[in-house]
Amino acid sequence: LADYRTVAHVLADAQRLGITKLGIVGQDQFMNEQ
Repeated sequence: LADYRTVAHVLADAQRLGITKLGIVGQDQFMNEQ
């Protein structure tokens, strides 16, 4: 549900900082429990 622009900014910042590994955790299993 994250805005694409926000994700793109985070990835760009991570790349500028020299981060070589990044994990993204989803919470899709909780979407149906609302």
